[in-house]
Amino acid sequence: MKIFIKSTLVLLCIGGIVWGYTLEVPYFSNTFNIQYLFFRALFAGALVGAAIGWFFSKKMADKSDRVPMFAVCLVACMAVVPLKALFTNHFFAKNTPLSTKVIFQKEEPLITSRFGILKNTVIKPDAYYVFFLRNGKTERIRSKTSSFRTVGTGQEIELPIKKGFWGFDFVDIP
Repeated sequence: MKIFIKSTLVLLCIGGIVWGYTLEVPYFSNTFNIQYLFFRALFAGALVGAAIGWFFSKKMADKSDRVPMFAVCLVACMAVVPLKALFTNHFFAKNTPLSTKVIFQKEEPLITSRFGILKNTVIKPDAYYVFFLRNGKTERIRSKTSSFRTVGTGQEIELPIKKGFWGFDFVDIP
């Protein structure tokens, strides 16, 4: 019975981590320089996991259990800390958007289908990629709706860009 409870808790934790990352996808795709936030948080998670794993593995009497305990702590922290960093970046962001003006380039529809697209069928786009110039660099965000149909290439548009808690800006559009 004890192994059943442990297995269930482990599966619930893994499912919770996967569910958390799925909720973060819209922010993940609309945050500038997200790779730096993610890998810094991954490194911090490795440090925290190594410290926790070392602390708990030192207290174990059986030396053969030390390595699995260390590995579990390391992997768990490396999975959870980036998720927490992504979440706190947008959750604790300043409430007032910076509303930065950018130069619009184009908007492309994104059509996805798990089972493929049949010939001669009309499919509504699932989302839209919006390309624009910001600080001389081409950026791309993902939006659920087409917000810039009437805007021409090269025109200035205003985006609700917010300053994240960890300093990584993100676009707050649906």
